[in-house]
This record gives sequence, structure tokens and C-alpha cells, in this order.
Amino acid sequence: MNNQHIIFDFDEFMIDTSKLLPYMTNQKGRDFVVENIKNLKTKEYSPAIKEIIKSLNNKGKKFSIVSNTPENYVRAILEKHEFPTDISIYGSAKKPDTECFKKVLKKEGVEAKNVLSLGDAVRDILTSHEIKMPSAAGIWGYSKKEALELAEPQVIIELSLIHISEPTRPY
Repeated sequence: MNNQHIIFDFDEFMIDTSKLLPYMTNQKGRDFVVENIKNLKTKEYSPAIKEIIKSLNNKGKKFSIVSNTPENYVRAILEKHEFPTDISIYGSAKKPDTECFKKVLKKEGVEAKNVLSLGDAVRDILTSHEIKMPSAAGIWGYSKKEALELAEPQVIIELSLIHISEPTRPY
């Protein structure tokens, strides 16, 4: 599989935002989160995820974040946790609707078979299947491992297995 682009899910995959759910039911609550994010509880699942994002960004690799939450919300949380913020973000995706994934493919100029979608929810995997895009499921977020296995991603990732190391030989 020659992945030319990676799509990351955001909430519950990159950052634990579960404490923000009560605010996400309407626009006023979402605006409150964006304006007050520094005072609200969120946490990184693993420093390795940030390091992967930074490494991809520093090497000029193509990747995007596709989230059902609004773009300004994603950017505010990325900034709070000191992730790179010059990232292509496709917010308000309405997954499992495939339109946002199709938008990424068109804008980034890649075919679905050359993209890897990473997510933590069954809807992330099903969205990928719908357009024949390879997927990987992180079992630390929204959906339980058993449900993710039933969705049949190409790969299941356990957080404890993610680590960063320098390559022993350059490619």
C-alpha cells in the first residue's frame, strides 16, 4: 500500500475531548469551547501521536484531519496542546457521510486507495469502506475494540504499541 496521504480523526483519536461533549450540542456551546479552551479539560492520549504529526509536518508529508466537529474547535484544541496548526482540517464532516473524504481526495489530488484513514469510531472505518479507502482503527477512543473489529479496518492499533524511533537507514 503506497499511502500518499493520511487522514486523522480528531476527537477521541488524537485528543481526549470527552469532557467537552456537553458543550457540543449547539452553536453557543461550541463557541464557548473555542473561546475558553485553555480553561477546559482535554488531554493527549499519547505524546507519540503529537510526535507523529510533528514528524509528518516537518518532513512535508501529506496529511489532513477530518472531524465531525467544526474546524475552529479543532484548531483551538491543537493550539492548546501545541500541535502544529498549519494542517489541512476538514471540519463538520458528518461522517459516515463520505462527502468530506471525497473533498480531501479532490483537494489533495490523491486516489482513495493511496490514502490511509485513522480513526477511533466505527463510523470512521465505515466511511473509509464506502469509498474503498484503507483504514486503521485506534482502540483507545470512542468505539470498543470488538465493535471496531466487526467494522473490519485493515489494521487495529493499540496505544501502548505506538512509539517513535529514528529509522536505522534512510529510504
